[in-house]
Amino acid sequence: MKKNINRKNIVDQTKKILSKILKIKFEKINDKISIDTEASWNSLNQIEIIFDLEKTFKIKFKESEYSQMTSLENILGILEKYK
Repeated sequence: MKKNINRKNIVDQTKKILSKILKIKFEKINDKISIDTEASWNSLNQIEIIFDLEKTFKIKFKESEYSQMTSLENILGILEKYK
């Protein structure tokens, strides 16, 4: 991950990815969004989210992290490890 990226940028970029893939407005994405609260967040979209995050932040997640990436909060927590 780029060293000079701050938390706000990480949050905004992640929300943009979720907005694009889940087809919901950026403004409607809150901190509690998850696979359990958003109907359009299905297994196929989950894979797309992971791939877009890896491409955007130039990282490669561990396979063991994939199943944990089911909410914005969890995704941000995992991304923090790669700073």
